[in-house]
Amino acid sequence: MHARFVALADELTPPSFDIALMEARLASNEYRQVKRSLYDVNLDSATDLFASYTADRKTLEPWLKDAAINHDRDLRLQYLAGLALNHAEEDTIYHEMLIYWTRPTALFRGSPSQLDALYASMEATLEGGPGRRALGSTAKPLTPSTD
Repeated sequence: MHARFVALADELTPPSFDIALMEARLASNEYRQVKRSLYDVNLDSATDLFASYTADRKTLEPWLKDAAINHDRDLRLQYLAGLALNHAEEDTIYHEMLIYWTRPTALFRGSPSQLDALYASMEATLEGGPGRRALGSTAKPLTPSTD
């Protein structure tokens, strides 16, 4: 069993991540604790961190269309989480998300070699791990983008 951590977030303006800038930050003394924390969860570089990216709101829109909205005063989702305490469905949920995976070319900035390494790492996870198998016949060919 693999531990999976998923965070869903939304922003008004699309983010953009600079690989070289993040590598420089992680190499700085000021970010040494951040780097150590990432290392503790087997994320040894900015590329490793960014390769864990799965999808954005637009990509997951079909998957999230019937999702329950949790409100601060509504304890329904907390109640359901308690009922599912002994059910390990994180891999199934993650695989369902991967069906919608596309290469996030607009999200990351870097040199051609940095971007090639990032996308290769993302795609290797899909091809070599359970995520790619989850894609099955609906998988889009993993070809280099023309961006």
